[in-house]
Amino acid sequence: MKKTIITLLLAGMIGSCFAGCGDVSESSSSSSEPKQTQATSVTKKPAAEDHGVSSELAYSKAMEMVDGINKLRRENGVPELVADEKMMEAAAVRAQELSAKFSHERPNDEAGISIIFEAIPDVWYTGENIQVGTDSADSALSEFSDSDAHMKTMLSEDFSMVGVGYCVDESGHGYWCQLFAGYKE
Repeated sequence: MKKTIITLLLAGMIGSCFAGCGDVSESSSSSSEPKQTQATSVTKKPAAEDHGVSSELAYSKAMEMVDGINKLRRENGVPELVADEKMMEAAAVRAQELSAKFSHERPNDEAGISIIFEAIPDVWYTGENIQVGTDSADSALSEFSDSDAHMKTMLSEDFSMVGVGYCVDESGHGYWCQLFAGYKE
């Protein structure tokens, strides 16, 4: 019951962040094999454009991904992550940014994880997984799980919270961003 209430509250508060993707540049077709990076700088949230995916649908898909990540963590004996409101908002922004520049580097040339420090400045551990091309949470999670680096990020015990963002560009390509964060004990 508590999880349902939290989910409904989050849906109401951050649903507008999942309005869709920005325009896609030709460079967005670069390699989909991401790497983890670190940064400390911050940036502002870009405006969202709607390309046919409602904020409710995008949020629902993002929460499916959160559930899938936590299922993987349970299966591997790792504590579940909290879907943090600020992290969900940040991941939604990153998914939009990925449609303009598919990279662990943001369109403003800062590291992708810099958005985590904007949302939650005092976190210690951060991680980002990105994916393009699938429209279902299960398919995207399967692709993430097939990569040792992505799986390591999803199962890291350094993380206590997660944010997931999803959007679709005007060409119908789905973009996923998983953001992870944790505090130093």
